[in-house]
Amino acid sequence: MEYKVDFEDIQFTLFDFLKIGELKNLPYFEGQSQEMYLSVLEEALKFAKKEIAPLNEKGDRIGAQVKDGKVVMPEGFKEVLANFAANGFMGVDLDPAYGGMGLPASINIAVSEFVMGACASFAFFHLLTRGDCALLQAFASEEQKKLYIPNMLNGRWNGTMCLTEPQAGSAVGDLTTVAKPNGDGTYQIHGTKIFITCGNHDLTENVIHLVLARVEGDAPGTKGISLFIVPEKRVSPDGSLGEDNDVKLVSIEHKMGIKASPTCLLQFGDNGKCQGYLVGEQSRGMVYMFQLMNEARVAVGQQGVALAGPAYEYALGYAKERTQGGKTLIVNYPDVRRMLMTQKAYVEALRALVFEGASCVDYAWHHSEEAVREEYEAYAGILTPVVKAFGSDMGFRSTELAIQTYGGYGFIQDYPVEQYMRDLKIASLYEGTNGIQAMDLIGRKFLRDGGKNLTLYGKRLSTQLQEVLEEDSLKPLAQKILNHLQSFQKAAEAVAAQAMENQHSIGLNATPFLRALGDIVCAQLLVRRAKVALEQIDSAPTEERKKFLQSKIEVARFYVEQLLPEADLNIARILSKDTSAMADVL
Repeated sequence: MEYKVDFEDIQFTLFDFLKIGELKNLPYFEGQSQEMYLSVLEEALKFAKKEIAPLNEKGDRIGAQVKDGKVVMPEGFKEVLANFAANGFMGVDLDPAYGGMGLPASINIAVSEFVMGACASFAFFHLLTRGDCALLQAFASEEQKKLYIPNMLNGRWNGTMCLTEPQAGSAVGDLTTVAKPNGDGTYQIHGTKIFITCGNHDLTENVIHLVLARVEGDAPGTKGISLFIVPEKRVSPDGSLGEDNDVKLVSIEHKMGIKASPTCLLQFGDNGKCQGYLVGEQSRGMVYMFQLMNEARVAVGQQGVALAGPAYEYALGYAKERTQGGKTLIVNYPDVRRMLMTQKAYVEALRALVFEGASCVDYAWHHSEEAVREEYEAYAGILTPVVKAFGSDMGFRSTELAIQTYGGYGFIQDYPVEQYMRDLKIASLYEGTNGIQAMDLIGRKFLRDGGKNLTLYGKRLSTQLQEVLEEDSLKPLAQKILNHLQSFQKAAEAVAAQAMENQHSIGLNATPFLRALGDIVCAQLLVRRAKVALEQIDSAPTEERKKFLQSKIEVARFYVEQLLPEADLNIARILSKDTSAMADVL
């Protein structure tokens, strides 16, 4: 299956709109350049198309299997993962001291779109390993960093995150996995973890599990949880591998999509010989794991655009070839154009949303001024649940329209769009369901701090829109977004008031609250991009480039006029104060 992606839109969004090339002015990125970033992206795209994409259909048809207590992957996955790591793509934005490239998170997130879009199942072997390494880089001892990170980034070892348990689900604080000190600095681990992506498999020599467990006697709930490195095979100080570490693969799930991404049930310490190593301080595990969880949430949100993107490209290509009613190409029918334009608008909006979030992370991590870092950290905090939930939901909606564009052919496996939809559905479920993301936004990111950070982000949106108002042709669009933003701010005030009156109001308002904000942010990003396109269009070197820039303007117009009104509906839901969902009729 060929991987199709609009690389020109990616370049425009990163370099012309978000001006990622200017990150070279930050001390951390000194000596880098936009040319360097573009070169990495070009090589990553070539790799995704040539090596990763051929795994996609094969992985879906064959899937991961279990043989002799080990996950066995379809042919080709092992070699491609090794080549991927050898090319340095495993740690694009990680510290060169441990084997990373040291590039911006914005470049890494673009590379991740290629990987996910080419083969979603393969992508998780990359995303979780890179996430583990970022966590260890931030919180592990220097000895642990030097031992584990290079061996994971070079492809010798792979990584997982082990949070969920059968009886706990999303309530991580209810975990029962225990860690008993051995008296030599190690811990004996015992417990069961479920839904563990990329558990014990045959692609690498070893799998490094990051496991949440409670040291005997520590506090209940999330406050008493610690984080442990638990290798599948024991690791000596020199990096050589020893005996099996009593980590048993019990089974894998049989899923609707991402069938070559093994989702495992793992048993730790059945024989009392599972050895773990504490990361950082005892009882600080949830603090550490939240970094990985938030990065995973962004990656899952990006799954929306990564799969909706090629689904749209395939649907567009089909519409330009398929005739209906004589010799009329279906791309000329207004309803088909509506579907295609909706897909294009969501894909470009979600891509801008994901890249905007990554750009905030770059400044939050690497700006020299603490006040600026804190400001961008606040922006990233607001955007994370929006990227995850809005990105996955609207990406799924877009793949549905891709199937609809094909008509009946879209429903069969002879065409690729049905797999994109199946592979994407999980994105609204894992790393915290989208309902949980909405509760995070409305509860932790809004009500808990009295709306401080959301107000700060609202001022950022408003200020940026004021600049667009100066452009006459875009002024009506910018003004409509500003009006929606003001309506949303009133709805936010209503949410705060309702929270004091009715215990159910937060849960009932959470999803409308997030979706309204998602539409407003996406519309704002597209209109700002349209301003950049308008500034370039007269000097465009070719008619093809001029058409590309004009498309940015029309996409912004379409989103504001056709999709942004959905924010009105969600704001109306909030203001209604309706609680009928809680009636005792179910």
